[in-house]
Amino acid sequence: MTSERLPATASRAIAVVRRDRSIDGLASAVETIRTIAATPISRIARRFAFVWFRVYVRETKYEKVERVSVKIPIPIPLIGGLFPPSLSRQKALRALAVAQNADDPSSALSDYLDSVMGFEFVRVEEHKDDDHHTLVVVGFD
Repeated sequence: MTSERLPATASRAIAVVRRDRSIDGLASAVETIRTIAATPISRIARRFAFVWFRVYVRETKYEKVERVSVKIPIPIPLIGGLFPPSLSRQKALRALAVAQNADDPSSALSDYLDSVMGFEFVRVEEHKDDDHHTLVVVGFD
């Protein structure tokens, strides 16, 4: 046994994958999110009879997630038919940004899409510290 050090003979392969940051790639990703989050026909038909007042709260504290989603039907005909049938491009772009910035993109995208409503009165996000995050959304769905 010798005390001299031998050079490492095995090389490590590193794969680099670049994100597609082109406008066409971004547009196709936004359209994909819009098709994933399309409003079902049953909900569109339901909106012509009822408008649902909805309060959505999600609180994350020390890796524990609590969700509350309260829906109260209000019998106002035809008003719900004015709500958009799918996500706007702005909300789809926001959903894409949320997914790209998260450690768990599928969970973050799912949480964001759960909180989106047809008409939002208030959307408040609060980051108290790294381990405490609160989202409150009030609106019509």
